[in-house]
Amino acid sequence: MKTTTFALTSAAFCYLTSAIPLSLRAAEQVNIVLQTGDGDSAQAFSIDIGKIVPTSQSGGSSGVDASISTAGITCQAFTDAAGTIPLDSPFTSAAAVFFNQCAANGLATSCVAADAVSIGAYCCAEDAAFKATCLAAKAKGNSENVTVELQGASELAIQVNVPDDGSIVAVGGKQSFDSAFVSEGSNVKCQAFSDVKGTKKVGSPFGAQEASLAGGKEKLVQALSCKAN
Repeated sequence: MKTTTFALTSAAFCYLTSAIPLSLRAAEQVNIVLQTGDGDSAQAFSIDIGKIVPTSQSGGSSGVDASISTAGITCQAFTDAAGTIPLDSPFTSAAAVFFNQCAANGLATSCVAADAVSIGAYCCAEDAAFKATCLAAKAKGNSENVTVELQGASELAIQVNVPDDGSIVAVGGKQSFDSAFVSEGSNVKCQAFSDVKGTKKVGSPFGAQEASLAGGKEKLVQALSCKAN
């Protein structure tokens, strides 16, 4: 029995591949490149298209700018892990997003690690479906933002915006702190965690009054969660 073999030229293969809708291709992910703010260092990671992905799963929990190279896709970073509070504007293959103006000239080497902002989640979708897919959670959310200040030794202090709906928000930088308080917002209790998933508590819940996280000792804080009373 004779076997017939068909060969595709590279041009024909490329044509067939490009003709297949993105949603039907084998790769349903997009690669995000995040400048960390530590000189010219960057972190690259992939997330699924069409869903909100917390940084506890994807990585990329802090940085100064983000970009993608896949055309036809729009992405959004969020302050919170639930994807209800957009962080800056969306970004595409044609336009990166600069979370901190130190990198707005395209030179991340102008930034330092302290310039990195905290990121809770990402969402990427095909252009036509972006608003319905990635901004739907924002439309549904009724949370308010509060500001938590974390303080440490040598006058170290950072502020993190956290929704009051109990969402876990990542704290970038892997820094240690000895106290915390809610500097903006009322009738809310917050909790610090030593892991980005928010499972390992650091100290007790705190509010507007400055509270010690661990008896005055510095502890690593990688996430925060706040809940309205």
